[in-house]
Amino acid sequence: MRVLEARFRSPQPDGRDFYVVGYVVWEGRHPVVQPSPELMERSEPAITLARLQFLVESMRGSEVNRLLALHSHSWSFVEVTGAGSAPGSAP
Repeated sequence: MRVLEARFRSPQPDGRDFYVVGYVVWEGRHPVVQPSPELMERSEPAITLARLQFLVESMRGSEVNRLLALHSHSWSFVEVTGAGSAPGSAP
């Protein structure tokens, strides 16, 4: 299984320049998008999650590396496979 953390670039009150929208999880052939707890605390979670879902769907069937190599001003992806921040992992 491989897991990517999806980040959306937007200035945050705590000084960061992004927030975590969710995780893109490959357990089989197709990726599954899971929202992050941070996204659910925001005022527009459904819109942002739909944008992430559309981005992932538009790359359906692609390798993880295609998202990792994406050149976007708004979106970035970081592999967190095996990291404590991956969905379903212990804190």
